[in-house]
This record gives sequence, C-alpha cells and structure tokens, in this order.
Amino acid sequence: MWDAVVLDIHLHSVLAFCGSLYATTKTSTNILQLYPPTYNKNTFPVDTPILDALGDPSSCLYFLVESEGRMLLAVRHYAATPTVHTAVRVFEVDLDRRRLKLVRGIGARALVLGADRCLSVSARDLPSISGNSVYCSSQYGVECFTIGAGPAGREWFATLRSVRPFTILDHLVTYCNHLEW
Repeated sequence: MWDAVVLDIHLHSVLAFCGSLYATTKTSTNILQLYPPTYNKNTFPVDTPILDALGDPSSCLYFLVESEGRMLLAVRHYAATPTVHTAVRVFEVDLDRRRLKLVRGIGARALVLGADRCLSVSARDLPSISGNSVYCSSQYGVECFTIGAGPAGREWFATLRSVRPFTILDHLVTYCNHLEW
C-alpha cells in the first residue's frame, strides 16, 4: 500500500478480499492488486480488466464491494437515454479467470456505494432499503438503481430526497461518504 502512495497513484475504491488488497483508480480500467506486494515495486499486478463498453473510463466511477463472499464491481456510468443520465452495472469479479460477469440481481441485498467505503447490507430487516438495489449519493440526493427491473433488463432509477427524521439509508449513505459528515 505504501508503494501506491510513493508512486502517486490515486486510489478510488479499495477492498480487502481473501487476504489480498484490491483497488480501482480514476485513471485505469483495471482492478489492481495492491497487496501482497510484487517483486517489481514500480508496478502492481493487474487482476481484471474493466469493460470499455460502458463509455469513456474517465466518466465512469468504479466501486469494489464484498457481498456474500463474492467480490463485486459496481460501475456508475453515463447512460445515453433521454430520461436517465447515469446508470449502474454490477459485475462479479472472477479473480481466477481475470474476467467480469454481469450480475442480473443481488436478491435481498442492497449495495451502498460511497467515496470512502462501500457496503453490502441485507434489506430484509431494514425498512427504508429495497433489496436488489444500488444506492449512491449525488448532488441531487440519494440515487437508487434497481438491478434488472426496468425494460429489457435495464436498471430502474430514482432520486430519493432526505427528510427528517433521517432513515437508516440516509445514515448508511453518510457513513459511506465521510465528506458529508
């Protein structure tokens, strides 16, 4: 991890998974393995390439999250539809084959994506959270993307406004975005 600081690599999302440390950056379309270190201190092993089909990598945000023993990559990207400007695609990361598999649903789980951390929570006992959804903060409020619920399997999107008293979802989004504290 210290090598990432010395080499001036700006990490976006970091995840400890199965004894290794993985990260995405804002300038790379790969998932990097930061730990354990390699013999060559100037490079990191590239684990999994991220698809370019989602648009210009500089306009995408990549989030790593562990959910029920799986590493997931959520990609927030711009959508070219008249009513929706952003979309989220979720992929399962296959570290052995170095590939991504599109996830069609996450069941009763919900992903909360943030600038500081990402969470996977069970929606069964949390009244303000819907299963099979991805939540992230934006300038307009909390954005909710329901995986595979829209036409032709596309995500359904809604912006949720926070009102007092704050919900559990509001607190989870704030926890994942420490700059909003």
